[in-house]
Amino acid sequence: MESGTGGEDIYTLPQEPQPELPGAQEMFHAEASSVQPVAGGQSVLASGTDPRFDQALIHLLRQVKNQPGFTVPLSALSRLSRNSGKQLRVLEFLLAHQATVVTTNYLLGPGIVGVRARPMVKPDSYDLRRSMKQTRGLGPAHTKLLKALRRDHI
Repeated sequence: MESGTGGEDIYTLPQEPQPELPGAQEMFHAEASSVQPVAGGQSVLASGTDPRFDQALIHLLRQVKNQPGFTVPLSALSRLSRNSGKQLRVLEFLLAHQATVVTTNYLLGPGIVGVRARPMVKPDSYDLRRSMKQTRGLGPAHTKLLKALRRDHI
């Protein structure tokens, strides 16, 4: 690894049955948000620590389940949830369904894990495009993916 570049390594997921979508008893309807969502997604107002799944998160999980190779751009992993159990459950679902999760500082996907070299970039949930413009300290796969996302989606 070059000095100043982020670390990237290969990763093999264990062979396990794919997790299913949350059941109806785990879902709730959240109020729509006025914040502009990324790439035509949905944006809602909900407690970040609520263990239940709102309609926007269920929509994302369904997209991932139905579209192998789906890329999920986030400012930070905490945008999935601030409830650690729920966050890990969502990450397990995304990775098991071959999605790539890319944040300002981290890359998690089929066969790859990456982290930005220090200093980390402060995530900006209101302007994802701006915070993902900063590629210094990223590994080559992470940089390439962010450039493609900025060009084609965000």
